[in-house]
Amino acid sequence: MAGTIVETKNVDLLRKRPDGNYTKHNPTTIASNVKTSDNKTVEERLKLATQAQAEAGTDNGSLMTPIRTKQHVDKRLLNNIIWRVNNGQPEWSNNNGGSWNTVGAVKSIQHGNADVTLGTPLNVTVASVNRLKTAVSIVSKNIRAYESAAVLSIFAELTSDTTLKITASGNMPTPNPVRWQLIEYY
Repeated sequence: MAGTIVETKNVDLLRKRPDGNYTKHNPTTIASNVKTSDNKTVEERLKLATQAQAEAGTDNGSLMTPIRTKQHVDKRLLNNIIWRVNNGQPEWSNNNGGSWNTVGAVKSIQHGNADVTLGTPLNVTVASVNRLKTAVSIVSKNIRAYESAAVLSIFAELTSDTTLKITASGNMPTPNPVRWQLIEYY
C-alpha cells in the first residue's frame, strides 16, 4: 500500500446514541466505511480472501484472516482432499470434486447357517453384493472335530453377486453344520 493515504474521519469505537447511552461499534464495520485515496474500502485494498477462495486454496494474492484459515482447514484436511457427506456416507475427492470416493466403511453384513455334505457343493442364495468388495468367512460347528482321525476342510466362495458356494471335504460324518458371513465394504 505504498503511497496510499487512509482517511480515518475521526471514527470513535464508542458512539453516543440519542438516548444518551453509548454503543460499541464493530471495528470491521467501521473499517468497511473507511476509504483509501483510490476510493476502495480497506478490505478491497488489502485483498482479503473470500470464503470460496479460502476453501479452494488456489489464490496466492489474497490475505487470509483467522476465520478464512479455519474454513480452509475444515474444507481440506490433508493432501488437498475435499470431504463431504452424501446420503449419510462420507466421501472424499482429490480433484476439486470432479469425482468422489466413498470411505471404506461396512456397507452390509449377511450371515446364516448351512448343513454341508461331503463332496456335494451347497449354493446359498444371498442378497446382491459387489464380489470385489466383500469378505467371506465360514466356521464349522461340528462338535466331533476333536476326534483324532477326523479331517474336515470347508471352502466358501462367491460364484456370483448372489450365490455363495460352500464345499466340504474330508472324512467327517455328514451333514456338517457351518456358519457363514459376508461383509461388504463401500
